[in-house]
Amino acid sequence: MRKVRASIIGFGSVGQGVAEVLLRKGDELKSLGIDLDVVAIADSKGAEVNLAGIDLKAALGRKREFGTVAIDDLTGEDVIKSVDHDIVIETTPTDIETGGVGLVNMVAGAGEVPGHNSKKLAEIIAAAVLAGEISLIGAQAAGHLAKAHAELGR
Repeated sequence: MRKVRASIIGFGSVGQGVAEVLLRKGDELKSLGIDLDVVAIADSKGAEVNLAGIDLKAALGRKREFGTVAIDDLTGEDVIKSVDHDIVIETTPTDIETGGVGLVNMVAGAGEVPGHNSKKLAEIIAAAVLAGEISLIGAQAAGHLAKAHAELGR
């Protein structure tokens, strides 16, 4: 049995839906050899952290009764950075223009700004394309390209 620790970041409709699915599918996950414990839940007002596993039914009840799961004064970003988990289930609202808190949380999880290496990737792609073009020109100049096409009946 593989022990998996998860944190749910955002506990509105989607985050609560995730918790409900995990409650319903817990036995199925165990039959697949996965023992999943939710060790942290964060909403807009705070978080609950329990490394032994959070009682999801109680967390859902607290959210419905009090409007929050908050026991600890932690943000989603704090949970992502400080809790020992294997999976972060990010369900916070995003903003199409700025990325919103969802982007902040993803950056916290990645430790880097998304796209930080895009220039390097572009350089690698450009180098590969250039190498291919140079190889093609060389083959054409040496007559290898025409010979290969003739041999292949193209």
